[in-house]
Amino acid sequence: MFDVNNVSRKIKDARVKKNLTQNALADAMCVSYQAVSNWERGNAMPDISKLGELCRVLDLDLYELLGDTRDAQTAEKII
Repeated sequence: MFDVNNVSRKIKDARVKKNLTQNALADAMCVSYQAVSNWERGNAMPDISKLGELCRVLDLDLYELLGDTRDAQTAEKII
């Protein structure tokens, strides 16, 4: 099942692993650092149009970011 807190933790962990600040990730994504902060706290999710770019910047697979398995139903529920 989709879990916003799990996604927010994965975003933060991947950002830290890439040695990026919230500001640097925000600049790479053309969003505000407040948006990144909200993603990492689970207060908001990235816009669906930004998910591909977020995965590219953080070197994550979309399924890895949004779910624990490559379950297509999880992705369909998100979209």
